[in-house]
Amino acid sequence: MVTAICKLTHVYHVSIMIMRIHMMELVGGAVLAGAVSGRKALAKLIELTDQEPLVPEPVFLDFAGVDVATASFLRETVLAYRDTVRRRRSNFYPVIANAYLFVFGNLLIHFIDSHPPPYDGGTLLVLFFPLVLLLIAFTYGIVKIPSLVNSLFTGRSGESAVPRF
Repeated sequence: MVTAICKLTHVYHVSIMIMRIHMMELVGGAVLAGAVSGRKALAKLIELTDQEPLVPEPVFLDFAGVDVATASFLRETVLAYRDTVRRRRSNFYPVIANAYLFVFGNLLIHFIDSHPPPYDGGTLLVLFFPLVLLLIAFTYGIVKIPSLVNSLFTGRSGESAVPRF
């Protein structure tokens, strides 16, 4: 549920401990909702990360498999955990994982739901361009994520989101 060991493929004799906390398993369901549930999850997060590493290390808060995460739950867990880690000057730094597809999926569903059928020729023409722009933005984000994550873990700053030609 919590910790996974990742072996670097280019260095066969080195193994790095990566802490990955599956939020769905931590809470016990695919719906992460409510401030009270968020505070309970926060207590579990703090308990899981009570032993400090010697060097700075990411803690991946993995949202894979989560169907719904409300703002109140995220405020009471993710944001409160970030604040707790900062206050105690921890060597852990939280990283949210697997949320891009979730956020994009909800955005796309909201776009489609806000324009209910029937779809005639004029409506399709009006909706076509915003939908194409949304899909282009999503595709660009998917392509850009590896570069941004690389910048985060190598300590490089000044990463640009504008493509170079």
